[in-house]
Amino acid sequence: MYMNKSNKNKKLKRKIKKEIVIKFWCSEILERKASKFGTGAHVIIPKKYAGKKIKIIVEGEDE
Repeated sequence: MYMNKSNKNKKLKRKIKKEIVIKFWCSEILERKASKFGTGAHVIIPKKYAGKKIKIIVEGEDE
């Protein structure tokens, strides 16, 4: 995305926030904080969900 034709080399740096709506059926909604783990991150959930398909939604950086 460029400002205009005279400033083609200057890119705009701005974050675009979008609202999304997701509909799915689930058995439980959990809110956890990811902790550092090696070069990645780790989220602890109850053992009863071991082996189950888990979906993770990442919130904004400020939250």
